[in-house]
Amino acid sequence: MLASMLGKEIRRRRKALDWSQDRLARKARITPHYLSSIETGKRDPSISTIEALAGALGISAAELLGGVKGLTAAGVEAAKLFERLPEPAREVVVNTMRLLAVKK
Repeated sequence: MLASMLGKEIRRRRKALDWSQDRLARKARITPHYLSSIETGKRDPSISTIEALAGALGISAAELLGGVKGLTAAGVEAAKLFERLPEPAREVVVNTMRLLAVKK
């Protein structure tokens, strides 16, 4: 869900600047294909990619993430900590969060 909302916010800001995906991808130093997958919610970007995209858009990562409703400062901090975990630990964390976040 977060990936989808973030992707929509990136696309909204890109279109507001009247930029193509190629232009934003080039400025953020990612591939247009990767940018497309982020904008469509198919891929979760890393914090470093979010920072690169925000920088390319001329805003801070916090401002870009602020466009995603419900993402708090704690959510941003959690994402940064998550990025520092080894891949096996990330999987454990995500599965644990899914179990804890089940709606009753």
